[in-house]
Amino acid sequence: MVKLKAGDQGKLSVLKDKAGLSYRLDRMEDRRSSNLLRLIQYHRIRDQFRQAQEYSAEWREYEKKLKEYEKKNKEFEKKSKDEKAIKTAAATVPAARPKKPEKPRKDETREILVQAMDKKIPVRFEAHRPDAILQALKLAEEFGLFIILEKSEDWASVLPEIERSSVPLLLNPLLDYRKSTIPGGEKGYAASLLRIRAADLFYSDTESLPEGGRRGENWKRLTSSKARFALIPPDSFPLSARFMRDYASLAAGLGISEEAALSSVTSAAARILGVFDRVGSIEEGKDADLVVLDGDPLDSLARIQTVFVDGSIAWKKAP
Repeated sequence: MVKLKAGDQGKLSVLKDKAGLSYRLDRMEDRRSSNLLRLIQYHRIRDQFRQAQEYSAEWREYEKKLKEYEKKNKEFEKKSKDEKAIKTAAATVPAARPKKPEKPRKDETREILVQAMDKKIPVRFEAHRPDAILQALKLAEEFGLFIILEKSEDWASVLPEIERSSVPLLLNPLLDYRKSTIPGGEKGYAASLLRIRAADLFYSDTESLPEGGRRGENWKRLTSSKARFALIPPDSFPLSARFMRDYASLAAGLGISEEAALSSVTSAAARILGVFDRVGSIEEGKDADLVVLDGDPLDSLARIQTVFVDGSIAWKKAP
């Protein structure tokens, strides 16, 4: 996890070295998905973690035997030395030297999975549909993982389970796994926003997005629930990230408080990503990454005046 502004000698400032282990529980590489394919993917991931458990147990057993060996070997060395000094007949046939245990082979992939099971690395699951979300929660419970759910469009239908699991969500009001007919949809929502007209905003079927009132009720439920959430771009189109304020404004328009909307792209995001000690809020001792606007942050007409990174001006509006 890095800052986009280069520091001394052009080096990027690293906020967190191991930002997360990413898994896709829902959409496959070829974009095919079904109940069966999602179940197969779930068992594949589960098998990987089970193998990592066995790998970890093998190393623990080795370390236990190594300690026993070192203790016995030390006793053997001492006994051999004493017997040679006494030069007794028994010393001519010393006890057999203990055998050193065989060291297991290192496996870098399983090492990473073990770190995830030790909660040293968060596991980020892309899980769109309810069954995939529940499968991610099962994996978290079985293997003691700290997980983050990404792009979980159907979160509302399993919100009680998400609350009980204390699993954070990374969402966007525009996320929808069904194909949209918004102009520019092939390149992503961000491309669409560059030239969209109100009359163009429609979907290929009536089920693609719940009607506005129900969507608003769902976002209100999310705000009043115990579930933690932050906003992410709805797609991987390069320009998507520049619309983060607009996504927060849209979420506020759907019923969450303005405070929660602003937090979803600042402090809440920093907490979920594990970098709140440095960024995400304006506090003494933090990195002083600040944006100065000429209006309310959630107002789309508010313009950026100055950007600070680490307390230094990174960009300033021309006079």
